[in-house]
Amino acid sequence: MPGTSALAAERSPGGRFEFHVDPWVSLHHFAYHFVREELSDLKLRGRVPLMEQDRRAVSGEFRAACAALVPAYRPYVDGSLLFDPATRGLAVALLEGPGALSDADVRQALEDCMPAYRKYLWPQHKRASTTLVENLQRDLARYEEPMAAGVAEVLEGVWPDTPIRVDVTPYANWAGAYTNTSPANITLASYDRNAPGAHTLEMLFHE
Repeated sequence: MPGTSALAAERSPGGRFEFHVDPWVSLHHFAYHFVREELSDLKLRGRVPLMEQDRRAVSGEFRAACAALVPAYRPYVDGSLLFDPATRGLAVALLEGPGALSDADVRQALEDCMPAYRKYLWPQHKRASTTLVENLQRDLARYEEPMAAGVAEVLEGVWPDTPIRVDVTPYANWAGAYTNTSPANITLASYDRNAPGAHTLEMLFHE
């Protein structure tokens, strides 16, 4: 599947996964949780608090440039990133870039916000996500084959012929990862507090 990753897609050693670090997908997931924090008076389930360094990085310039995120995302923040079709559809469309979004308000809000996002948040988001990919690739070089064989045997299934796309973003959902099936796409949080070490490898295969 074509994508908009800022970095070249990386396949895992065994070719079962393809990792992407994409500024549009990352901004979308940040925006979802940022707006949920801004709308603190709403009773929303599964809140994911922003990391403290992100709160410090959100400047007045960022808020001015990205003010439209709040009304644009307001119809979506009560929906699950995975289970609500409309909310899930935003991330699916962004795999092809903002031009694929059917919601013109969300598209414009993301495009207006992107320069400020690149200035204030993307450097640390990209660093966290690329570090997670590097660590996963190291572990997959050792464990991908036996874990993949074990999963296939236990589930009595076979791996797809094409690699599964994995978008590594600063935030995912409350669980730290979720998976769409049409198309197959895993979203994995690089800011997940449980992410270091074997937990991330287990989460990848769990998804």
